[in-house]
Amino acid sequence: MRLTFFAFLLKENILYLKLYPRFFKYIYRNLQYINDFPNISIVTYNISTIRQGISIYRQTLTLKSTL
Repeated sequence: MRLTFFAFLLKENILYLKLYPRFFKYIYRNLQYINDFPNISIVTYNISTIRQGISIYRQTLTLKSTL
């Protein structure tokens, strides 16, 4: 039982060792595009505002259809 659990942990660690370098390589490759958004908080706020507007619109449609 212990050996299979150890083998499972070893397999999981190998997976993580492969996953993290791939993640950092992806970030490094796309750093130029990520840096194209100097005011990411403004972009995030705009996306949040649009999503909230869609949510309110859907709620009003649902309320109208139930009345």
